[in-house]
Amino acid sequence: SMAANHRHVPVESGTGTICAHEGAVKDDIAGGTVSPIYMASATRFPLKEGVPIVYPRYASLPGVNGVSTKLARLDGAEKSMFVASGMAAISTALLSVLECGSELVISS
Repeated sequence: SMAANHRHVPVESGTGTICAHEGAVKDDIAGGTVSPIYMASATRFPLKEGVPIVYPRYASLPGVNGVSTKLARLDGAEKSMFVASGMAAISTALLSVLECGSELVISS
């Protein structure tokens, strides 16, 4: 799994250690000491029976998962999510709490 390929630092670690090491991607190919940079927006991943298919650009890239893990740890949150734009963030936040038929009033 992707999570198994990320480093986790001890709970009592300071902010600097968390920023430097939490969520770092292990470089199993070259043995690098820092997370490798992945230049692709889609990756090949194994499909297993019973595992839902996830759109490759959404939460499946190792670098995005690493930064997401790091940010969640720094904020004391269980998880965090990265999106491509501010509008995507606003839409995601609103759609997660509004129900069908809800009304939203916004002023400038």
